[in-house]
Amino acid sequence: MKKFDCEKNGEMIKAFIISVVMFVLLHMVNVAQGMTLMDAWIQSVATINVGIIFSIIYLATKNFAIIAFWHAYIDFNLFITKFGSFPITHKISIILDVLIRIIFVMCLICLGIKIYKNYRRKKVGKNF
Repeated sequence: MKKFDCEKNGEMIKAFIISVVMFVLLHMVNVAQGMTLMDAWIQSVATINVGIIFSIIYLATKNFAIIAFWHAYIDFNLFITKFGSFPITHKISIILDVLIRIIFVMCLICLGIKIYKNYRRKKVGKNF
């Protein structure tokens, strides 16, 4: 796939790391909303998995809309849970957390497979 071209693998990894770090650091602005520095840091570190998932999805699809809608869904779920509008919100929060973890593992597996295939293709190409 052109999107995961081995020759541009270094650029992809750089973009990946920068995007995850920016995603995490942008969550530190919650200090301005009254969150303590420690709570904002804990929240920021907790967003690493989601930032990695979003980066992988964007790098694979080049489609920002997918991650924007997914982020909105996560924020909406957190909003509902925070205010306790519905009695089932705790269960929804647990389900969302489990889904995020499953998707995180799946994305890492897919990324690993793509990188491995590109590596094998490049290695085989050098032998011929």
